Amino acid sequence: MEDEEGYTALNLQSRKDTSGTASPSGKQGAAVEEEDGYTALNRRPKRDSASPTGRQDGPPCPRRHLIALWIGYIGNVILAAAVIALALQLKGKPGTEAGRSIGPCSENCSAALENFRSRLRSGLCNQNPSSSSVNSTCKFCPEHWRLHRDKCYWPSADIKSWHESQDYCSARRSHLVVIQDKEEKEFIQNITVPGPRYWIGLSLSSSPENKWVWITGLQIDPNLFQEPKGATRNSCAAIKDPMNTITVDKCNTERRWVCQKDTTFL
Repeated sequence: MEDEEGYTALNLQSRKDTSGTASPSGKQGAAVEEEDGYTALNRRPKRDSASPTGRQDGPPCPRRHLIALWIGYIGNVILAAAVIALALQLKGKPGTEAGRSIGPCSENCSAALENFRSRLRSGLCNQNPSSSSVNSTCKFCPEHWRLHRDKCYWPSADIKSWHESQDYCSARRSHLVVIQDKEEKEFIQNITVPGPRYWIGLSLSSSPENKWVWITGLQIDPNLFQEPKGATRNSCAAIKDPMNTITVDKCNTERRWVCQKDTTFL
């Protein structure tokens, strides 16, 4: 049993010695015989690092670490709740991919856009603002382009080869000019500078027939232009003043050019 000082006392009954003598008490220094015949063993208590519950206690966790853990946990809960609420809101919102419907905002935007178009038709073409865009005849061209009927034209001031000229026009959603009638032919004459030759969208096809074909696939109109004679492969057409003739040059020759594109209707 353990006394108040932490020592363990073992109460053992003494054995009678047949010799009638008691064992010396001072030799071992570990056992002392008391007056009532019991032997007390005094030994130092063994230090146990384990807690009374059997678990080994580690260093106490700082309070600030516990606070940080709780803040992180609460933050994750709030973030998850916000994501769920946003998903539910988008699911039932009109005009979204999930709703597959057009809400009042889209209708209002369409009305505002139509009102803006009406103002443009009134300012640019002097049309009645109440007229519909379906039957509108208001059309315009980009800046520096020239309007003629339902086409826009842009004469260059630089020089390039025929293929480079076509690439330049294609980059601006247009193509080399295709002349279809005398009125258009006269308009091209008016917007170009007298003297230089201009590439047009006409070239000699690579077929065995060696036909002159416009870039749109149409063949040359003999009533509008006389078909050039004696042309060889890699030949392209340019126009010169007066506009009743077509000149033939190698396609890699550098000349001015004229781009053509459709107008934009309001």
